[in-house]
Amino acid sequence: MSQRYAAFKAGRLGIAALTCAAAGATAIALPLAQAMPVAAHGGPTSTAHIPAGFTDWIEHRGNALHTGVSPETILSTSTTFKLHWSANTGDKSYGSPAIAFDSTLNESLVYVGNMLGEFNAYNAATGALVWLYQTPKTKGLSKEIESSPAVYNNTVYFGDGDYHEYALNATTGALICTSPSMDGISASSPVIANPAGTGPVLYFGDAGPSGSTSDGGHLWAMYGVGNTAGTACSWDWMQDSFGSPPGSQTGLSGVYSTPAFGTLANHTAVVVVGTTDPDDAIYAFNATTGAILWRFQTLVGIDSDVGAPPTLAEPGTIGAVGTASYTDGVVYDTGKDGQTYALDLQTGAQIWTFNIKKTIKHGNPAQSGAALVGNAVYIGYGAGVFSLNATTGALIWTSPVAAPVISSVSVTGPAGKQVIAVGDYAGNVDVFSLATGANLFTYATGAAIFGSAGISTGQFFITSSTGDLYAFGS
Repeated sequence: MSQRYAAFKAGRLGIAALTCAAAGATAIALPLAQAMPVAAHGGPTSTAHIPAGFTDWIEHRGNALHTGVSPETILSTSTTFKLHWSANTGDKSYGSPAIAFDSTLNESLVYVGNMLGEFNAYNAATGALVWLYQTPKTKGLSKEIESSPAVYNNTVYFGDGDYHEYALNATTGALICTSPSMDGISASSPVIANPAGTGPVLYFGDAGPSGSTSDGGHLWAMYGVGNTAGTACSWDWMQDSFGSPPGSQTGLSGVYSTPAFGTLANHTAVVVVGTTDPDDAIYAFNATTGAILWRFQTLVGIDSDVGAPPTLAEPGTIGAVGTASYTDGVVYDTGKDGQTYALDLQTGAQIWTFNIKKTIKHGNPAQSGAALVGNAVYIGYGAGVFSLNATTGALIWTSPVAAPVISSVSVTGPAGKQVIAVGDYAGNVDVFSLATGANLFTYATGAAIFGSAGISTGQFFITSSTGDLYAFGS
């Protein structure tokens, strides 16, 4: 199974304007942990202007399809990028920030956790710490927060090393509820959807009790706060029948990738995600029932799990009218086998495969989630970023040679002037031209970056393994 703490970690790390919501029922009673509205780690206090025309970045990859694209047009190839502020979260941070406007506070907040089990909210304009929530310590278990958060209806969600998913009030940091035990470490970032129209459901996985050896795992669907069909933080369904035949990898393989959510041409809601060694497969599940719809086997080898978050092109968006890709939609995902796959969203059939190792002569770490813009996908790999034709898989460009990019690709800007923001293993924050791959900006943080950039308020936000959270803009 994947050794996530070895040389390269997966690029998994990690909704609209928010309104106040009533606190939901607590699924599991835990020792009290305080949300503290104090600048415990010393954020900056200078004021800054939040520009008009911004949008929220509510979850890992920005949206449920994982396109990795912000509709903001504030940053572009004409921007002179610079560091706005940085704040230390208190410990190593591998997650990707979520950013959402809080109507009660009248400001946008940046949400991110760290490996001490602290979950923090920062003012997006100034970097000042607004509140901090400390997860309680459970004997014998980690309290490390590896997953990226997701925000919906004034509730922020994240997974923890203590086998639980947490739901906090997004304005105050007060605990709303926690899930029952997953019996495994959740480094999988949640994706939020509303498949039945009854309210939010969160989809995420766990990679077993150790999180790094072949000791099982699950895919979970959890009722969110405000869902009328179930108690907040209780399970909707669970799936662990991994393998071929189904169940042959139960107790061996799990999930640390971030699931993607989409809809088939027949209006069936689906969740798509990859699994760990020894299964090394990509699955589509019925989002309402958890039933397996299809399974695609990637190349099986040593440490060849599918840790990159999948990206979905919905039906009617890719390829010529009448083709399978246009009719059914497409899944784009990259395995640690050094292959990028394009699969039929309806059937799981392979449309094309791009061999990173043979074509660009460099494979690992092939764990970056793809951004999808028009008819092209943009993916990080072992020496930078590359772009492929989304219909054919043909190589369009590769960026100037850089350090390995585990970070998933994030995109923003007006058409024709869009930019890519990523972090790399050498600790550099890089901005590239979407059109050409040319490097436009580099900032050295001095420590490896595993998380992806979140884009909002005319800025992009990214963490480093020093625990620093950075805000960049014009």
